[in-house]
Amino acid sequence: MSPAFDLQGAVHAALIASTPLVALLGGSDRIHDRAPERRQFPYLLHGRTAIAAWNTASEAGHEHFLVIEGWSRERGRAESLQIIEAVEAALAPSAIALNAHRLVNLALDYTECRFEQADRAFKASLRFRAVTEPLG
Repeated sequence: MSPAFDLQGAVHAALIASTPLVALLGGSDRIHDRAPERRQFPYLLHGRTAIAAWNTASEAGHEHFLVIEGWSRERGRAESLQIIEAVEAALAPSAIALNAHRLVNLALDYTECRFEQADRAFKASLRFRAVTEPLG
C-alpha cells in the first residue's frame, strides 16, 4: 500500500470519527476527497498533497505535506476558525492509525483563513507535515 494512500485513509478516518467536527459540519457526509457538485456548507475537503522521499542510510521513509480545507458561508470568520480548531484536535497524532506504515510524526505546519470572492465563502486551510516509515 502506498504511504500516501495509507496516510490519507487514516486522516479521513480520524476526521469522520471526531464527534465535535462532524457536529460542526452537520454530518460526516460533508468531508470530501473532492469538491461536490452541490456543495452544502460548511464542509471539509482533502486538498493538495505532496510526498517526498525521506530515506536514511538504513531506513526508507516518506515526508508528506497535506492540506485540509474547511469551507463556510457564514458572514464572518468565526465558523472557519472553529473548523480549524476542530480539525487540529481531530488530527492529534494519537488519533492516526496507519495500516502498513508507522507514523513517525504529524505536526500542523500552518493555518490560514481568507474570504474567496469567487466562491462567496470563507476558506480555512490547514497544512500538516507528516513522516512515515514502512512497517517491518
